[in-house]
Amino acid sequence: MTEALELGVKQVAVIAFLGGFLAAGTLMGGINSVSLDGNPDNLEAKTGDDTSLDQRVQEVKSKVIPEKNSPTGYGASYSDTGMQEMVSWQEDIELSGESRQRYIDLGNREGTSCEYCCGATAAVSEEGSVACQCEHNLALSGLIKYLVKNTDMTDQEILEEVEDWKGFFFPQEVLKQELDERGISPSSSGLPEMRGDC
Repeated sequence: MTEALELGVKQVAVIAFLGGFLAAGTLMGGINSVSLDGNPDNLEAKTGDDTSLDQRVQEVKSKVIPEKNSPTGYGASYSDTGMQEMVSWQEDIELSGESRQRYIDLGNREGTSCEYCCGATAAVSEEGSVACQCEHNLALSGLIKYLVKNTDMTDQEILEEVEDWKGFFFPQEVLKQELDERGISPSSSGLPEMRGDC
């Protein structure tokens, strides 16, 4: 009787030990595999994807949206003051001959204008007049004038400067377009709506 009792107590102790061991293992496994949908790797994957997405957005943003007040290398900084300076270039600079024709050819290309606010497709008409009198378009056409007259930039380099300024003027629109072209579609919140007046 005593021997049977001792055996029963030992069996209970072994079962309790094994039960505790299994419970601890399950608990540890549970802690290591917590996720919203039961996939142990999914929480890390989701965090990784979000981080990767943020990094890709920031990379695109840094390429197409100039930092406010950063220099350009030709006088005007990316700022409201720089914008006003370019507007004054449009009003003050006179071009003739080949320079004027180059200005018209560059300014009349699609994508050189203020299409995000006024709908114009080119900054300059075929005759050489400014296609839209909004501040953005006056600044962009003034920029083209200045760069044609005062630098040895190629046509492509001038058009790239126009694109950079459009990124500064219309950060949300330009970033959204660039992200769409890359198949990325996060919200562009946190960026200024638009700089300058239409």
